[in-house]
Amino acid sequence: MSATPQAPTRLSTIAGSLGAVLIILSAPAHSLIGWPEIQSELARVNASADLVLGLQVGWHFGGAAMVGLGLIVLHLFYQRARGSAASRVPASTVAALYLLFGLAALVVSGLDPFFLVFIVPGALVLVGVLT
Repeated sequence: MSATPQAPTRLSTIAGSLGAVLIILSAPAHSLIGWPEIQSELARVNASADLVLGLQVGWHFGGAAMVGLGLIVLHLFYQRARGSAASRVPASTVAALYLLFGLAALVVSGLDPFFLVFIVPGALVLVGVLT
């Protein structure tokens, strides 16, 4: 006997979708604004070309991964809003990743509020998953 999927609440759909959109929108900022700042600091310390390239590739992969994660989460909340029994595991995983990374970065940075860019979307997705 399979359980009937529980209809998501309006709060669930809005919070989860908003968190996903914030993740997607932060990706271009990460790559287009963040990388030039990092690159200029690397140039200032005369970092080797191999180091700069390796960091650049990883940095831009991070931006692309943010888009991918956000799209997965957005799709999940869209499917749930349409009544599908979409698994919450992917969104829970993304929420946990964003929250844990954001909290760890907040602590090691001496409470730099910049890292709320990870905590806020992660918390919104978590609210969407749990409501």
